[in-house]
Amino acid sequence: MTKKQLIISAVIAAVLIGLIIAVSVYGKSKNSNINDSKKVTYPEQRKIATSIGNGADGSKSPGTGTSSDSNSSGSSSNSGGSSKSAGFADSNNWYQKTYEAASPESSGYPIPKNNHFLGIEGSLKPSDPHKAELAIYLDFENSFDTQLQELRSTIQPILGSEITDEIVSYMKTKTSRNVGLDKWWETDSKKINVASGYADYIVELLSWKK
Repeated sequence: MTKKQLIISAVIAAVLIGLIIAVSVYGKSKNSNINDSKKVTYPEQRKIATSIGNGADGSKSPGTGTSSDSNSSGSSSNSGGSSKSAGFADSNNWYQKTYEAASPESSGYPIPKNNHFLGIEGSLKPSDPHKAELAIYLDFENSFDTQLQELRSTIQPILGSEITDEIVSYMKTKTSRNVGLDKWWETDSKKINVASGYADYIVELLSWKK
């Protein structure tokens, strides 16, 4: 083999070695990128606390508070606002009563001893004039007419026939859970609110002293 042929062979061998090294490096780099692309970063998972008594799912829980058995009294505030009353609460509620609530009779309304109301309570904090002196909760899906008759006999002696008729008529417009109610009335001595949240089965009447 001549000197020229030896030089050519050496150059070809060097080129081949360079190609082999380049292919090897490129292959490792590509495999590394593929492995990295397969790594999935998951977002942080947090435990979300759900509120008690959310009625949006259609379950029987009041939109303005947590539900309880009929004629039970609760431990939340009866203050005005978009949620007019935290309602009567069961033992799972996170509110705790630290004062003695007034009886419904202390409101001056003639409360029937036997009634079909879903719940009825006096002021939860008698010393606070911003708290409703009386809260009556009606279930429009069960014996609604009977409850309305009992409500009429309860509020008419105090509010008079005209406003009582308006209140009862307004409550009757709650024909489905998709109907929301929120209306106010005033007399010389009382301020009344009737409310019911959307997706809620409870209609509530709240009364304040003026």
